[in-house]
Amino acid sequence: METIASRVQGYRKGKSSELDISTFSVRYSRDGSENTELQKRVRAMEEGWQYPDYTVQAYVAGATRDDKGNITSGELLNAACADTDDLIPYIDEGELGTHIGDRGSDESEKFYYVHWLDYRLFYDLMCYREPTVQGFAPPLKPTFDPVRGEPPQDQSSLVEYFEK
Repeated sequence: METIASRVQGYRKGKSSELDISTFSVRYSRDGSENTELQKRVRAMEEGWQYPDYTVQAYVAGATRDDKGNITSGELLNAACADTDDLIPYIDEGELGTHIGDRGSDESEKFYYVHWLDYRLFYDLMCYREPTVQGFAPPLKPTFDPVRGEPPQDQSSLVEYFEK
């Protein structure tokens, strides 16, 4: 049996305009609690405990919520699924500002976010729709660029290509 961890976020045009619908967000800080997703996953990995095999992030428009604030329905805008064994170390050991960003929903919660285009440079990722380029990441399959030249055919050379 395989397990998942999931986050579903509502998207409202105007209010959520700064929210990129092609990112994973993992809570790393919460007032009064040390039990955030990131700390729980890292500890489970270090201690050999059970943790979700996959991490899923989804974005929906026109979300309806139950009395606890959980999203119960809406139009699926985008979703992605990553192997937790890859995603959590990528975030935990990553370099902030390189492929990991930082944002808070308010003063009491803080999240690291990873743009799916950046993540796909290094790991497999299943997406409902192709990620947007709204974030700071370059397109995964670049077209010809007069400054950089012809894009490489293999994925391992893309990082060097974009550093030109």
